[in-house]
Amino acid sequence: MLEVRNLAAGYPSGGRVLDGLNLSVPAGAIVAVLGRNGMGKTTLMRTICGLLQTSGGTIKLDGEPVSELPPHTRAQLGIGYVPQGREVFESFTVSENLTVGRIAKKGLWPKIPPHLLELFPILAERAQQRAGSLSGGQQQQLAIARALAGEPRLLLLDEPAEGIQPSIVHEIAGKLREIVDTTGLTVLMAEQNFDMVDGTADSIAFIDHGLIAEEGVAADGIRSDKVRLAKYLSL
Repeated sequence: MLEVRNLAAGYPSGGRVLDGLNLSVPAGAIVAVLGRNGMGKTTLMRTICGLLQTSGGTIKLDGEPVSELPPHTRAQLGIGYVPQGREVFESFTVSENLTVGRIAKKGLWPKIPPHLLELFPILAERAQQRAGSLSGGQQQQLAIARALAGEPRLLLLDEPAEGIQPSIVHEIAGKLREIVDTTGLTVLMAEQNFDMVDGTADSIAFIDHGLIAEEGVAADGIRSDKVRLAKYLSL
């Protein structure tokens, strides 16, 4: 599904963050990228979706090169993105946010699919409420639903558990697992919260100083893997 090879990317003011990164994400799986702050998780997500340009390497979606394509074209091809901090349109209502996600993809009827509101009932209850008045957990559900409204093949999630109370983290994790199991969606998430990863991800890739140090690590039992946690997360 997603193949990243020898990827290099960074920022004009800070130099390269990713330098020769390789990562494979199989179709219909949830893969979690774990690593300390500053190791390149957000840079990886922004580069895959096109918000950062590559300075080397390739990104392929279902075998099709997308490295040189602008963000909106990658979105049309099926890459959905939920950024760190959620970035919902706070002055828009919940319904308007979802409609934006829907009309951003050409060829989709702008009406909000009923299954999205069934999946996230709190959004149905607050459909006419301004997004800025929602709690952090509700905003995260809105951000995920907005990305799903565009019917992506690949969903990128950057720190989806950040700033959210544990009960909502478990709820969102369960929803993600349900979506993947029923639709075959592929998910790549950057995360540090084990409550989001444990029981949700199929496998883990550890990122260290801009490189994937290990991938394909079984997510089950990762909490007890003291060696890897100390090495990559300083836990």
